[in-house]
Amino acid sequence: MNKDIQRYDFESPQEGHELRFLNKLPQNHQPERVKKYRLSYWVVAASLSLLLASSYWFFNRTTQPEVGYETELGFKNKMEEVNFYYTHLEQERLEKIKDLPIDTAIVQEELKNMNAILEQLCQDLELMPNDDKVIAILTEHYRKRLRALDHIIKQLERIDNHNKKEHKNEAISI
Repeated sequence: MNKDIQRYDFESPQEGHELRFLNKLPQNHQPERVKKYRLSYWVVAASLSLLLASSYWFFNRTTQPEVGYETELGFKNKMEEVNFYYTHLEQERLEKIKDLPIDTAIVQEELKNMNAILEQLCQDLELMPNDDKVIAILTEHYRKRLRALDHIIKQLERIDNHNKKEHKNEAISI
C-alpha cells in the first residue's frame, strides 16, 4: 500500500526535483531588463530645432502681415477693409433714416459731431499707421457709430409708429 501512496501523491515532488529546479533557476531565469529606447542627442537637438523654427514662423506670420498683403476684396491692408465694411453698414443705416418720413436735422447734427471725431482718428492713423491702439480705437468708434445709428433708427421708427397711430385715431374720431 505504501507503494501505491507514493504513486498517487501529487502534492510533493519526486526526490531531487527541487534541487534540479533550484540549480536551473539562476542560470536561465535572470530578471528581464526593461528595454529603453536610447535617443541620440542629435535626434533630440534636431526635433527641438524644428519645433522652435516652426513656432517662430507661426507667431511671426500671425502677428505681422506680409509685405504686399492684399485681402480677398483687393485692399492693401486690413484697415482699408475695416473702413469699407463699416462705411457700407453706416450707409445702409443712413438710407433707412432717410426713408423715414421724419425731420432728421438732429440726426445730421449728431453725424457731423461723429464725423469730426472720425476725421481726427483718421489723421492719427495716417501719422501712426501700424499703431494697434489707434486701429483699435478707430474700429471701436465705427462700432459706436453703428450702435448710435441703430438706436436712432429705433427711436425714429417708434415716433413714426406713434404718429401713424395718432393719425388713425384722428381719422376714426372724425
